This record gives sequence, structure tokens and C-alpha cells, in this order.
Amino acid sequence: MTLKRITIFIFFMLLTGCNDSEGFREVDTIIDSNRITTRFFDGDTGFVWDRMSDDLREKFGSRSSFNAFQRDIVNRFGSNLDVQRTKFFKHDQFNFYDLLSESDNLSNGKKLGIFLSFTNRDGDKLRNFEFREVLPAVDTNNQNYQARAAFDLPFEAEWLTLWGGDTGFENANSARQSTRFGHNFVRMNNGIYFLGNGLNNDDHYCFTLPIRATASGTVVAVENTVPDNSIGEANTNLDQYYGNYVVVDHGNNEFSITAHMVQNSIVVRMGDTVERGDFIGSCGNSGAVEFPQVHIHLQDSPGTRVSDATIHGLPMQFESHYNNGDRQSQASPVRGDLVEKEIYSFLTYGEIYGEGKTLTLIMLHNPQKIPNCPIYQQSRFKQISKHVLARHGIRFALGFSSNDSASKTTLSSQIPYVAGFPDDTVYGID
Repeated sequence: MTLKRITIFIFFMLLTGCNDSEGFREVDTIIDSNRITTRFFDGDTGFVWDRMSDDLREKFGSRSSFNAFQRDIVNRFGSNLDVQRTKFFKHDQFNFYDLLSESDNLSNGKKLGIFLSFTNRDGDKLRNFEFREVLPAVDTNNQNYQARAAFDLPFEAEWLTLWGGDTGFENANSARQSTRFGHNFVRMNNGIYFLGNGLNNDDHYCFTLPIRATASGTVVAVENTVPDNSIGEANTNLDQYYGNYVVVDHGNNEFSITAHMVQNSIVVRMGDTVERGDFIGSCGNSGAVEFPQVHIHLQDSPGTRVSDATIHGLPMQFESHYNNGDRQSQASPVRGDLVEKEIYSFLTYGEIYGEGKTLTLIMLHNPQKIPNCPIYQQSRFKQISKHVLARHGIRFALGFSSNDSASKTTLSSQIPYVAGFPDDTVYGID
């Protein structure tokens, strides 16, 4: 087992003055990942088991189950690895490290991807340890295509880009023509996207969160009947690759597919007209995924058979959003980017609580960024409910009567920011 390229990279970082705490944290993660991966492929499962968090141990079930997992990985990929590329990213108290390696048992351009994450909360324990085949990105002539439609991110609050980018290492979608430029996202909270060991759909923060139309258009295809998967058990039926999805025709031969939504959660039908920001369904775990997430991509025809090579994916950039805290007027995120949209959005009280539509809420993503606004500055707030609303991406809310159009106009014109995630108290105006 050789990981020479990682060793050289670490040495280079030390020579080039990586002397701040964040830099050393990155070096520590790389060294730990190198050591854990080496020991794993050498058969020293005890060393790896001792580095695992309790949640990860629970996920594997037992030491003997983990030993069987190690043997299966070695049989599948071999033990002589040559790391070609690495990627480090950090969010809150978690460090993520991806490795791309040559493998004795893979051919035709396939490589091995190894994905690790560590938590600083309990002594830099290993929280995630995954392996997968990485297929090369397919060739395309659409690399420089500029979409005519303007697209928003399909969710509120801050989400992690699980897959995105031009290479197979960063983007599993890139191995197919139709999904060549696709994105997958998961909801993040304090650096993680699930509670505990994540073995139930309900453990995942994004599960059942509202998904919205990314741009205006006409609905041309809907699937709403595919059951959600159990964690770790992707649907292998290619005809159900996208699970529950909505296809929207945006004109100019631009069609978006938003996929993997919760069974029976989709509220639009074929022929419906949608506006950007309209609620279309809930984030789920249906189709060819192993845990809850949302997938979206743009293509040049309305077909939904993922293996159809006559369907060509198109680059999709999202407008007015924050990427790792920096405002982007238009950008296409890559794996590891934290993204959140900037524009305002209206949600009804009924959508959130399942009760009568008696109150409209405007979600504010970053309250501290709100410009001088008389309504915001007023002290006429009263606490109306106290809930743990992490699942709904609610950080702060200004409320007003649903029939008070004047207030809606005032708010929408003065508060250009949207929904965030933060405390568990919602406020309304008397």
C-alpha cells in the first residue's frame, strides 16, 4: 500500500509556511486520513476502529462487521493504491478529506474515491468513511453553453454541494451525458447533514424540506409514486433513477429536472405553469441515491431516461447566492461548497405548521445584513410559537396578516434577503 503523493503534499505544505491553526488542522486531517487509509488497506482494522466516532461504529454495527467490510473493499479494489488527487474542505467543527486513487482492480478510466470526515467535537474522531468507483466525466461540446433562463437554488437556507463540478472526482453526475453538469445538495447544520448515525431518513436535516422551482416555465413531466429508500439502499431500477421528479420546460430547449423528492409530496401536474420560487415538492430519498438529497440539472430535451445518450446536459449556474460566505451574482458550485440563496421568499403558515393559512411569513437569511427597514426596526414583535424548526430552514421570520397586501409590498421591496437557519423561535407582528 503506497500513498507517496500525500506524503509529498504534506511536506510541501509545511515548507510553504502552513503555520496558522487552520493550516495545521488541515495538515492534521491529511495525516490522519493517510494513516487511517493505509492501516485500513493493510488490514489493521483495530487501529481504524479505535479512531471511529461512536455513531460511525454504530453504523457498521460491530467490529466483526467492519472487518468483513474491509475484506470486501480490498477484494473489490485491491490493496496497492496510488493517490492521484486530494480535496480538503472544512465546515464548522468538521473536516472533510477526499482521495482519488488508481486501483489494481479497476480499468477503463475508473478510479477509487475514498471519502473521510472528522469531527473536532470529540477528539478528531472519524465520522464518515466511504468508498466508491469514480467514473471519468463524459466528453461534451456544451462546456461553454450559457443558459438563457435565470436559475435560483431550489431551497432556502444553507446547503452543502454534495456533487458538483467538471470531474468525476467532484461530481458523480458527470459520468452520463444527460446529467453531465448536475448538482446534488444536502442540508447542513453545524457541519453535518444528519443526526446520530444517520440510519433513518428522518435523521437527515434535508428530508421533507420544501423544494422550489428554480426558474419559471411549464411542467412537462412528473413522477410522484416511487417509494423512498431506506438509508444505504439505492433504487437500482434505471427507469426510476430520478425517483420522484419534476421536469420543467423553460423555453429555448432548456429543461430542468429536480429529483429524489418524497413520495406523493409533489404538488404540480403536467401542464401547470410554475414561477421561480414556487413550492413543487419535498426533499426525499427516492431513486438512485442512498440517503436524502436533492438533485437538479439542465438538459436540452424533456426525456427522463438517464441512460439516453441523445439527451445532453447543459451547464447550470445559480443567480444571487452566497457560496462559502461570498456573494455570487452567478456561479456553479462544486463539491464541498456551502450555498444559500439571497432573494426573499414567502411561505405560508399552513405550509410550516399544517394548519390554517392565517399568517404569511417572510424568511430572512441573514438578519444582520438587512438594510434599514422601519418594519424590522419596530419593536412590535411578539413570540407566537416556539418550535425546533431546523427541518424547515427557519432562522428568523417577520410575520404579517395574509390579507395585508400593503405590508407584503413594503416588506418585499425593502428586504431582499431570504430564509436562514437559526434559532428555534419564530416571531410575528402584532
